[in-house]
Amino acid sequence: MNAVIAAVKVMEDDPAFNAGRGSKLNILGKVEMDAAVMDGVTMDAGGVASITGIKHPIEAARLVMDNTSHVLLVAEGSYNFTTRRGIELADDDWLITDRSRELLEEYLKEHNITHLDPESLMCWEHVGHAGGHGTVGAVVFDGNGNLAAGTSTGGITGKLPGRVGDSPLVGHGVFADNESAAISCTGTGQLYTTNTNVGGDIIGLFITLVPKVL
Repeated sequence: MNAVIAAVKVMEDDPAFNAGRGSKLNILGKVEMDAAVMDGVTMDAGGVASITGIKHPIEAARLVMDNTSHVLLVAEGSYNFTTRRGIELADDDWLITDRSRELLEEYLKEHNITHLDPESLMCWEHVGHAGGHGTVGAVVFDGNGNLAAGTSTGGITGKLPGRVGDSPLVGHGVFADNESAAISCTGTGQLYTTNTNVGGDIIGLFITLVPKVL
């Protein structure tokens, strides 16, 4: 698990990715991030969603896994819980990049809604119909045969405040089980979350196909 956290943190620090620094902006120009981790040994998992004001969402997800009986905390609840346990904070100057601002401006111009005020934007009929790429993840297989996985994302440009994709959802954005496989999924969250069990489907294919390959 330590290796998963370390790998994802490097990508969360890199503005080239859509996680941590460089996260996509919602329709109001704010950062809201999602992340999750899962331990293949214990099958414990933890996640955060719509969290802002912190540097590494993947660390916040691990705090949830290690320190609660819950699997997912969201928004203000996730922020309050993790900041009380020493999570590193980050302000908008660090989280928001020029590229993220440009992508939101392009989105607003494309749909001719640059003139709308925040309240009108929230009521716009096509809000949230946007794309995003750059979600990050890591899967680790250690020398003892143990698996772990983690996923972190800033979501999609122009999303509604509070929108949650697949990344922090166990069985959709992340999954790990020593008896089968570990996965970290990226893509359009709506497609993953409307499938009942993406992780299970992928692992089912893995179990079916790998013996034939070997």
